[in-house]
Amino acid sequence: MKLVRLFSISMIAMSSAFLSACGPQEAEVQPPPAVEEVDQEAQGVETEVEQEAQGVETEVEQDAQGVETEVEQEVDPRFDALEGFTMEQRAEFEQELNTLIQDFDLRISDLEAQAATMDEATKTQLNDEIMALRQQRDLLQQQFGQLGAVTEENWEDVKTGILTAIEAFEQSVQEAESREG
Repeated sequence: MKLVRLFSISMIAMSSAFLSACGPQEAEVQPPPAVEEVDQEAQGVETEVEQEAQGVETEVEQDAQGVETEVEQEVDPRFDALEGFTMEQRAEFEQELNTLIQDFDLRISDLEAQAATMDEATKTQLNDEIMALRQQRDLLQQQFGQLGAVTEENWEDVKTGILTAIEAFEQSVQEAESREG
C-alpha cells in the first residue's frame, strides 16, 4: 500500500510539473531582431518594385502615344484630302482613289522584291503579309467599283467604308515594311 501511495504522490508531482511547463508564459516570445529587419527590407523592396512598375507603365503609355503619333504622321496626306470630297466631286474622288490603289500596288511589288532577298523565315512571314495585303487591295478595288452606283443618300457611308479600308491597308503596309528592314 505504501508503494501505491508513493506512486500516486509521484504521479501528482509529475503532472503538476508538466502542467506548469505547458501553461501560459508570463513573457511573450519576441522574434529575433533579424526577422524585423527582413520585414522592413521586404517592405522597402515592395515599395521600390511598385515605383518601378509605375515608371514602366508610364513609359509604355508614352511609347504607345509616340507610336500612334508616328503612324498618324506617316499616313499618306492624300488620304486626308479624300475625306473632304462630296458627292459632286465623285469623279475627282475616283481619280485620287485610283492613284492611291496604283501606289499600293507598287508598294506591294516593292515588298515582294525585298522578300526575295531575305532569309527563309522572314521571307515566309513577309509573303504571308503580302498575300493579306493583296486581299485588302482587292477588297478596296471592289469598293472602288461600287462608286458608280452611289447615290446621294449612301455617299457618306460608301466613302467612309473606302476610307476605312484605305487606312487599314496603309497600316498593314507600314507594318510589313517595318519587318523588311
